[in-house]
Amino acid sequence: MDQVYTLDKVVELAEGDKDFINELVSAFLEEIPKDLRYLEGSVKAGKIKVAYQYAHKMKPSFQMFSIDVLDEIKLLESWSEEAINQDQAMEALAVILEKSSSAINLIKKDFKK
Repeated sequence: MDQVYTLDKVVELAEGDKDFINELVSAFLEEIPKDLRYLEGSVKAGKIKVAYQYAHKMKPSFQMFSIDVLDEIKLLESWSEEAINQDQAMEALAVILEKSSSAINLIKKDFKK
């Protein structure tokens, strides 16, 4: 099974500072679930520009935690250029929600949050 997330980039950014790592994890756990709810609502409502904004906003966090949803994030971003339709956006969203939910749950468990 692939790793759901890694802290390699987080540790590198924090230069090993455990307090800073905890701050980054806390910020991720506070912001990403909320942003995912907004992303989900905007995709379901067909609000392409709003979906783009949330997908784009979350991309660096997913990269930092090495959560494998970048292809789907890029698909949602391309929706604003009419490269995909709403059904394809919904499929990308489902993958993002599934993988990010697994990562969030594991991070909460690993950091006892």
